[in-house]
Amino acid sequence: MITQRILTGWNFKRFLFLGLGLLYLTASIADQIWFGVVLSLVFIIQYILGIGFCGGNCYGNQCKNQNTHE
Repeated sequence: MITQRILTGWNFKRFLFLGLGLLYLTASIADQIWFGVVLSLVFIIQYILGIGFCGGNCYGNQCKNQNTHE
C-alpha cells in the first residue's frame, strides 16, 4: 500500500512541492533553523507519500462530492 503510494500518482504539482520542500530543508539546515527543518520534513514526507493534509482521502481521484450526502 505505501509502496504503491510512493511509486504512483506523480505529477508536476507533486514534483514541484517536493522540490520546494527540499529547497526549504536545505536552506533551514544551512541557517540552522531547526523548526524549519522539522516543518520541511513534514511537507516532504506528505508529498513523497502523496497524502497531503487531508490524510489521503482524495488519493487516486477517489474523492466523494462534498455536496452530496452519500
